[in-house]
This record gives sequence, C-alpha cells and structure tokens, in this order.
Amino acid sequence: MVIDYLWGRPTELLLEALAKGFRASSTRPTRLVEVGESAGKTITLPGATLRSVDLTLMGSGFGVYRVGPDFCRDSEFVLDGRGREPEDCVDPIPLPDVEAAWSRVEKGRRIVFTV
Repeated sequence: MVIDYLWGRPTELLLEALAKGFRASSTRPTRLVEVGESAGKTITLPGATLRSVDLTLMGSGFGVYRVGPDFCRDSEFVLDGRGREPEDCVDPIPLPDVEAAWSRVEKGRRIVFTV
C-alpha cells in the first residue's frame, strides 16, 4: 500500500517504477491511496503503464490516512489473525532507503516507508 500525499510528478515516477519492476509471478498487488496533491494536481498516466501494474487506485477525501493503533487489527494487514500492535507488524523504513528495501522479502512484518 502506498499512501500518496504528493500526487503530480512523484506519483508518475512511482507508477513508472512499479510498471518497470512488475513480475506477474512475484509482485504483490499495489494499492495506491491518494490523499493529497502537494506536488501537483494532475498526473499523466499512459495506458501502457496502467496495463503493466497490478494496481488499485483509490482516493481518500478525509485528508488523513495514518498508521494508528488499529492498523493491524482492523485492516487487511492482519498477518496472523490475532491482531497485533503496529510495532509488531510494521517495519518502518526511511524513504531514502527505499531502493535497498524495495526487493526485500517481508518476514511477518509489512514494510512502511516513512519520511
């Protein structure tokens, strides 16, 4: 899941990178939740890019999408059915380390990129 506060060119680059790295046999679906547009109000989305990604594009009109205490219990990210606290199921990775973490295999914890 990508929670996008930027939109604009950064989102275009993200979608291009997802399409370039997509492998049907090994890439998980991506959910892009658009909650802001601080980098631009529009994007250009070539059809070929969209056809090359297993993507669900959503918007959130609430303006806030946060990882809170119920993140693991009340979302699709319940990893073991017991409901765990966020620190037990989320592996926060600073955004500058995205390249190193991108292809890392998740081991019981969801990777969440942070700024």
